[in-house]
Amino acid sequence: MPLPRLAILHRLIVFRKLIALHKLIALRILTALRKLVAFHKLTVFRNFIIVCILSLPAVFLGCSNNKKEQSNSAASAVCGLGQAIVDGECQGPDFYIGEAENFHAIDYKNNEHIYHVIRQGSTRPKFNCDKDAYAKVLKNTPFAKQLNDVHERCEKSVRGDYVDPTPYSGGAYVISIPDVRRAHEHAMFTYCGIGCTEEEHNYPGHIEVDDIRLANFFPRVGTSPTISYRVNFVGTGKYTVAVMGVTAKESDSIHVGLDDVWDEHGEGIRFKRKGGWSHILKKGGTATINVKKTGPHWLHFGFREDGTGFDKWVVFKGDVRPDGPEQGIIPLAKGKKPIVKNRAKTLKVIQ
Repeated sequence: MPLPRLAILHRLIVFRKLIALHKLIALRILTALRKLVAFHKLTVFRNFIIVCILSLPAVFLGCSNNKKEQSNSAASAVCGLGQAIVDGECQGPDFYIGEAENFHAIDYKNNEHIYHVIRQGSTRPKFNCDKDAYAKVLKNTPFAKQLNDVHERCEKSVRGDYVDPTPYSGGAYVISIPDVRRAHEHAMFTYCGIGCTEEEHNYPGHIEVDDIRLANFFPRVGTSPTISYRVNFVGTGKYTVAVMGVTAKESDSIHVGLDDVWDEHGEGIRFKRKGGWSHILKKGGTATINVKKTGPHWLHFGFREDGTGFDKWVVFKGDVRPDGPEQGIIPLAKGKKPIVKNRAKTLKVIQ
């Protein structure tokens, strides 16, 4: 039976309302989805900004680290062995140890004496023992009869009359040759630089010489040929200097100086006869150097007597003397050899 017209109209109205309601719901859902998408985009962008902001310090730190690495790389060229690099600066123990044979420079002063490294298999040094020159010095002196002995002792020291290096630190040491004065009664050819004092004239066996090539005794600091080391100091102030020697009866002391500065505080450190460390000067007191600024410095040693054997040195502060392997020494650049010329003109070559 067909529906009445009124019923059909009622159903049509209800259907339209349902469609309008569905449209409203769909619109709201669509609006919500749009807001959600917009929020998501904002969140992603915001997170992107936050990540960028947070990553900026890392970027700067990365640049800073690169600079530090470059600085550290540059600093490593002058930092001593065993020292750490902190913030681009050399840091490490404030003491310095060196093997005598690992020198950076030798000052021959016109090739009058030789510092020769003694180790197993060492070759003979080249040195001319000038008998005529010795004869002129000994003429008209109480030691004129010693000429042949003087020349023979010179030749013997050049030929290789040395103490066995095996027991010494690093299996090597340095000796100054020629070794002419080996006993108290032997002639002592004294070189004082600017004239000897009355006290120096009264030394047993003293003969003053102006020719440094013939001298076998240098009582004053800064007058004898020197052997030098490049040391990187991380501290300043007064340091004690101790040495270990290879001594003979008449060759038992060495002078010390810093950066071509020599004074009474480094005049004649006496080696111990039976080996071991010593920081005592011949005149009494402690051997010291004064470091005024940090960084690389030249540490010099000059023999007081010919035939002086030098094994090791240490520079330190306080009452406890350190020992061990080399510390604080600036290594020679690869392929570089020690300077063997006049110190005043050439020390700046090795940096």
